[in-house]
Amino acid sequence: NDATATGVVVVATMTTTQDFFMTAPEIDVSPLSHTVTLAQPATDTRTVTIDNLGDGPLDFNVGFTNFGQNKAQWDILADYNIEALTGDNLMLGTEFMNGSLWVTGAAGDSAAPPNNLYEISADGTTLLNTYTQAATATGWGYRDLAHDGTYLYAGCNNVFYQIDPSDGSVVSEATHALGITIRALAYDSASGSFFTGDFGSDIFEFTYDGVSVTQVRSFNLGLTGKYGMAWDDVSTGGPFLWIFDQSGTPASTLVQADVSVVGGEVLT
Repeated sequence: NDATATGVVVVATMTTTQDFFMTAPEIDVSPLSHTVTLAQPATDTRTVTIDNLGDGPLDFNVGFTNFGQNKAQWDILADYNIEALTGDNLMLGTEFMNGSLWVTGAAGDSAAPPNNLYEISADGTTLLNTYTQAATATGWGYRDLAHDGTYLYAGCNNVFYQIDPSDGSVVSEATHALGITIRALAYDSASGSFFTGDFGSDIFEFTYDGVSVTQVRSFNLGLTGKYGMAWDDVSTGGPFLWIFDQSGTPASTLVQADVSVVGGEVLT
C-alpha cells in the first residue's frame, strides 16, 4: 500500500533519508471460482469468501462471466485442447450435458474398437471419466452426440444408442434402416425427434421409442460433407438446425437451416 510522510525537511545539496513502514494486503479467496449451468429462468446462489490476511487495506474486484453475454455471433467463448486431456487425436462428436462436455473418441484414428466416450469438466481442464463405447459401435464408433435432458444419444454405421451419462452404459440400442451412418445428430425437444445425415445423403428426421428407429421425413439441402448437427431453439426467428459440413469454401462450413415446414426446408 502507499505510504506518505509529511513535514520532512529537505536541505539543498544534501541527501535526506526518510524511512517508511509499508503495509501490504494479502488476499485469500475460497473457493477460487464457481461454474454454474442453469436452465432459463432458474436461479442459483453461491458464496465466495474473501479474507485479507495482510496488515494493510485491500482493494479487489469481483467478476462474473456469463458465456455468450455481450458476445457477437462467432466470437470464441472457449478453446479446449481435448487431445492433450485424452491422448486421443480423432474426436468425432461432442455434446454439453449436465454441466459436462461429452466427446466421442475413435481410439486414435485406428478405425477399430475399442473406442471411447469422454466426460470433461465444463472449463475444459479435467478429464472426469472415460467410458468404453458399445462393442457394436464398430469402425470409428460413435460419431456425433445429442441429448434429451436425461440420456445421451449416438449413432454409428447402422446402430442407434441411448446412453446413461452417469456411467456411460448403453440403456438401449436399435439397428436402424436409414441406409446411412449416423455422422450428424441433433435433438428437437419440442417434437421429441432427431435429425441426422451422412456426408451427401438426405437429412432424416426420426423418432426413437427405446426399441426402434422410425423415419418421419427426409429432405436434401445440397450439402455433401455433413458430420455434425445441433438444434437451436434460442435464436431469433428459429428454431434452426445447424449443420457442420466438411465441404465448400472454406473446406469446412457451418450452415443454418429452417426445417420447420415439411417440404419447405431451406438453408438460411
